[in-house]
Amino acid sequence: AVISPDRSLLAFVGLLGEIKLYNISDSSLTTLRNSKEEYFSASDAAISFSPDSKSIAVGLKNGRIELIDIETGDIATLDRDHKNRVSSITYGKGNFEIYAGYETGEILLWNLLTKKHQLIVTENDEISNISYLNSSSNIIYSSSNKVVIYDVFSKSKKNLLEHSSSVSGIALSPCNSFLLSASEKGEIKRTHIPTKTTETILWQRFRINSLS
Repeated sequence: AVISPDRSLLAFVGLLGEIKLYNISDSSLTTLRNSKEEYFSASDAAISFSPDSKSIAVGLKNGRIELIDIETGDIATLDRDHKNRVSSITYGKGNFEIYAGYETGEILLWNLLTKKHQLIVTENDEISNISYLNSSSNIIYSSSNKVVIYDVFSKSKKNLLEHSSSVSGIALSPCNSFLLSASEKGEIKRTHIPTKTTETILWQRFRINSLS
């Protein structure tokens, strides 16, 4: 599940591909978007709340991004020519930017005002997770077994850490100082981002699918 910035809502993909919304304060559960074929391959990594917690971006297997207004249910779409699956997504600065990772290893930066996009990263493997570092020009993403920090302004990237297997989830601390990353083999690492020091804090005998 993905928690909203104001910590009041959880969003997740249901068993039939529907987008569910759970209200933490009153324990109510609503279906924000009904099941459809494009949602069956959606994952928590391909869902992101806007910084103001008023809308949700959902990446679909046909390459489309839907922007859903939580209060009204209105939907706006972002389309590109290539129909590659959106594997991860996150809002960027304010409510006007979205970073979308694709199964083909691309990361696109979308401008929600113009609905235009630009290619900023190309990797050899799927972009499995992506997060935006608030108050900076950096994003953090995972591809295969590595976690990378990328500076959008300088267009420079550095490997932050590596796991022994593919990275299945990443999560930033509220202050953006620490990063938790999980692997398919059940390993969780904690990285202090300013110093880039990493320690293994947990081993499990099963796959960890996501972190929040």
